[in-house]
Amino acid sequence: MAETEAGRMAPDYLDVLLVCSSPVNVSPSLDLHHEVTDLENEVRRAPIPIRLRRVYPPTIRQLERELSPNALRLRQPKILHLLGHGAEDGLWFEREDGSGELVKVAQIRQTLQDSPIELAIINACWSGSGRVVSLCERLVRDGVVKTALGHERPVADVSAIAYAQRLYEQLLDGYSVREAHQRAANYLTEEGLPGATEVQLVGDADLRPAEGLAPGARTGRVEGGPPVGLPDLGYFCGRADEYLRIANTLDDRHQTAFGIWGIGGIGKTHLTAEIARRNGWRYPGGVAWVDAREVTEGTAAGVLRAALSRLRQGATADDPGAGLLAVFGGEPAMVVLDNLETLPPEAAEPLVRFVEQMPRNGSRALLTARVGLAGFERRKCVQSLPLTRGLDDYNGAQYAYRVTVAKGIAALRNEPPRESKEHRVEGRCAQISRRVSGHPRMIEVAVGMARHGMDALDEALAGLTGELADQLQDLLATGLALVGEEGQRLLAYLPLFPTARFTPEEMGAACQAAEQFRPAHPIRAATVTDRAPAETGPLSDVRGSDELPAVAAVPWLPSALQQLERAAFLDHDQTTQVYTFHQTLLEHAQHHAELPEEEHTVAAFGLLAFYARYLDANTDNYPAIDRCFGNAMALMESV
Repeated sequence: MAETEAGRMAPDYLDVLLVCSSPVNVSPSLDLHHEVTDLENEVRRAPIPIRLRRVYPPTIRQLERELSPNALRLRQPKILHLLGHGAEDGLWFEREDGSGELVKVAQIRQTLQDSPIELAIINACWSGSGRVVSLCERLVRDGVVKTALGHERPVADVSAIAYAQRLYEQLLDGYSVREAHQRAANYLTEEGLPGATEVQLVGDADLRPAEGLAPGARTGRVEGGPPVGLPDLGYFCGRADEYLRIANTLDDRHQTAFGIWGIGGIGKTHLTAEIARRNGWRYPGGVAWVDAREVTEGTAAGVLRAALSRLRQGATADDPGAGLLAVFGGEPAMVVLDNLETLPPEAAEPLVRFVEQMPRNGSRALLTARVGLAGFERRKCVQSLPLTRGLDDYNGAQYAYRVTVAKGIAALRNEPPRESKEHRVEGRCAQISRRVSGHPRMIEVAVGMARHGMDALDEALAGLTGELADQLQDLLATGLALVGEEGQRLLAYLPLFPTARFTPEEMGAACQAAEQFRPAHPIRAATVTDRAPAETGPLSDVRGSDELPAVAAVPWLPSALQQLERAAFLDHDQTTQVYTFHQTLLEHAQHHAELPEEEHTVAAFGLLAFYARYLDANTDNYPAIDRCFGNAMALMESV
């Protein structure tokens, strides 16, 4: 801190408390995780002195702790930013188990009374009401805050986050709340985002929260929040009953593990990731996520060794199970062991023995597999949940529409789900979800097929019979048959990437090696509009960019990536430039589209050469290494 003329110490940062609340049992589900993560990443990168602290868990009790005398000795937050659901008489916070608690206006007022908060920003996404503005007026009128910004009507979560990003930039440039608000609203209009006129300013419009900060350049900081290293699986909705059943066991110290079993694509990994993300605050010893597909040593010892090294960076042990037990004995921690069906049957016994030996101190293991582990159910310290059904009508329709918007499916985008007077969910997205029994992966495939016309989709759905697992395979085959020749050709390369993720450079290296081995294939070159976007943004410092020509050297590859992404078979992270795909697609490729043995070998050695150059060029760039490290290790072990 720098000393002011009055002799006081000027703060180094503008402190902001962020409450991001999306109770699992309050509809509609909010897609805040991605947008808040983007906001946090922007704060970390920006050369502006803002310190953003997540109120985690997002409960009213935790907010009270953040504003307690002891906490205020460490920081003096000037801004309180609330993201979540608004209601007629309050705001929805979460309880510790993730369910909703409607906090009335009087309690919010009492919590903020006598705090250093000057500005309240209330983004009541999707369920805003005139009462949110009334809340702002009351907080200002009663002298709780000087200024408040609130939505008087529902605003899309992406707009709320974009508005907040620009608002903070303008405040830290020295603008008043009025000026910063107007500039942020103008930005929404320029970007074509809704909500520019929905934010109402109440109170002292000339307030400048950043006034009096110590001079000098400082990079923004983010504190608190969920654990890192968890898979980012996108929009989570539904599954409130299943979520709460698991979450309500986490306080039981007699329990050590919970198993989640179900067919491929039913949502086991997504549910488990949501449990880990929302409950990381319970585990001071850390949270480690291990996907069994990424463990080159396909044994129980291998997954336990991976969990140990992720909980304690670089830790090794001859007996990884004993090493993990020692970590758990120190302070409560969580490990997630995902996709255990990829291990041999004999791995079940040591894993069951491990969870039985875990200390009864609140530590927890979450396990997922397509079928339950042998002997697991007989242990008193564990519980399990078979996922036998898909999403309910409402959430299945919402999920289908989210996929529709993400993939730009014109045939469905203009028909969002709606509720009839009889409280039945209607619309094409609802029909799709009902026809596939709410199975999330089948919803994704079906929505992707709609790009080829509703007649093709209706015909495919009408032909589905048998068990859900069989229907999924039939729908995958039908959907892939509608993909262009380039996309179908790329399927053969997916088994080279056992982690179900790849970068364009990796895929380009594998394809280029195979292309040089065999005669040219008669597939058209990509047009300019097909080509993959150039590397920009946070990965622009990735070294080894000489590998990018490998993508250009395979002219059909950009078209293939585009076809599979638009058909919802691939997901593309614009920030990391990483493509991901579902385990069910990998299994389909392994059974129906693998490369001939010689070409597979040539492609694998082409990948090895790429990894050697890439990892050597990025030895000190951990984000760049993380993009392909799992695939590299798996391939090195396999050869």
